[in-house]
Order: sequence, then C-alpha cells, then structure tokens
Amino acid sequence: MAVWTPDVELSEQIVQSLIESNFPNLAPVRLKFLGAGFDNQAYLVNDDVVFRIPHRKMGGELMAIECAALAHLNQSAFPLQIPNPAYVAEPSDVFPYPIAGYPIVPGTTADRMLWTDDARSQNAATLGAFLSKLHRIPTDVESAIGDTIRRADLKYRLPIILKKSTQDSSEFRDLLTELAETEPWNQRNVWVHGDLYSRHLVANSSGLITGVIDWGDTHVGDPALDLAIAWMFLPPDSWPAFKTSYGPIDHPTWRRAQFRAMTHCVYLREYAQETKDEALLRECAFVMKNVMSRAGD
Repeated sequence: MAVWTPDVELSEQIVQSLIESNFPNLAPVRLKFLGAGFDNQAYLVNDDVVFRIPHRKMGGELMAIECAALAHLNQSAFPLQIPNPAYVAEPSDVFPYPIAGYPIVPGTTADRMLWTDDARSQNAATLGAFLSKLHRIPTDVESAIGDTIRRADLKYRLPIILKKSTQDSSEFRDLLTELAETEPWNQRNVWVHGDLYSRHLVANSSGLITGVIDWGDTHVGDPALDLAIAWMFLPPDSWPAFKTSYGPIDHPTWRRAQFRAMTHCVYLREYAQETKDEALLRECAFVMKNVMSRAGD
C-alpha cells in the first residue's frame, strides 16, 4: 500500500458537516473540490476560503506543524503571498486530525500550467528574493522544529532513492551517488518551506508566481532543501538572476540542492505515475532534464 493511501474516509458531505460544525459562521457551506495530494484534500469554501483536510495520520501531524509555523512567519512581509490559517480546528471524537482554512491565495498551482522557459525565467528573481527573506527570519521560537525525518541527510537518502530509481539511467544513479558525498550543511539552520516544487507555487494568468502554499514540511534546517526550486522549476539560463536575488550560495549548498531536486523528483514521479497525473509527470520530466544537464556544477 502506498504511503499516501488515505486512512480516513472523506466525502463532500463529511467535509461540509465537519466545517459547519466547527465554524458555524461559514454555514451554509458551499464546497468545490480542488484536489488531493500526499496528505490532504483541498476544498474551496464559499468562494474565498481554502480548507485543507488531512486524509492520513502524517497529514494531520504536518497540519499542526504548518499552523504553528505560519502563525510566526506571517508576522514578516514576503514578496509572495503565503497562507494565513484563519480557521483552525483541533482533532476531536468526530474527526481525528486538525483541519485548517485559509483565505484563498488566488491563482493556479504552477504544475497545472504549461510553461515556456521564458515564462519560468521571469520568476527567477522573485523566487530568489522570497527565499532570501524566509531564510533570514529568526528561528529562536517555540514553533521552530528541526529536520526530524532527515530530509537533508544525503547519505541516508541515497540508498532509499537508488532503490526507487531502477528505471533511471546509470548516469542518473552515478550522479546521485557522487552528489551524496557533498559535505553537509554546517552553518546556522534557517527556516525552510521543506517541500518546495511547482504544485506549491501559485501563479496568475500572466505566468507570474504570486504565492507559496502547503507549509506542512516547514522546519529549520538546510537551505538547500528550498534552493532546489531552481533545479526543479527554473531553466539554467535564469539561475544567475535567482542567485543574485537570493545572495551568496556556496558550491556544496548548490550541489545539495541538486541532490534534493533529484530525490524529490523520484518521489513525485512515483506518485504521479500511480495517480496518472499527467501534469505532474510533465513537471518531473522538466526536473530530470534540468538535473542531468549538470549546469552549475
């Protein structure tokens, strides 16, 4: 059974009842199903609030992390919009996981859009500026947890990904093995989104990224986890603009970002293949081409 298999039943009737019982001021609830991911199902409520409802235990744990972190991060001004959990309900006898509702971050998730290299590139400086701001926010608060699942531990991740990447070329697997020898992050840990890829970027109709959503993997750790977005979304020609906007990125950090992009893509591709998500598979193909270019080594 896949790790993203739901362990609770969710239907529109169940979700409507859950929201109305916890937030009677939103009744009568009008629902529009937005989609499902690894951990949650998302619904647009009354045209202006997005509710994320966990459908497995891990999703519930990540929801609690997200709400605590966003309460702190929303005190800062970002060049891109981030969610603000205005409606939060704790687990109960009726539903075992916390749920949260956010005023909508308008737009379309970037994985659902068709991109040219030029369209992607116009977002390089903004993404760099956003991460520069995030990675400089003080972490000395109670909500700042560490990397409890070893996302940035390259040697721990390597055998897991090699086992999952048997369909990939020997060049891909050799590059993974080479990158896993990169020295680990040994400086101050920073706030990281922790799961930054195209599905968690929101864009407007002009192809401009306007928001960053889904903060359940937020923690303090290695900035390379987020800098991987350059490998996962931006063409190599736009990396100088990204780096100029972000600030200095040392060579080992850039290599760890490449490793993160490769390993994260393997997970995403497995999910997209099982769920027949053609749009996400298209994004994975872009990532694979980018990481194998070895540009920036």
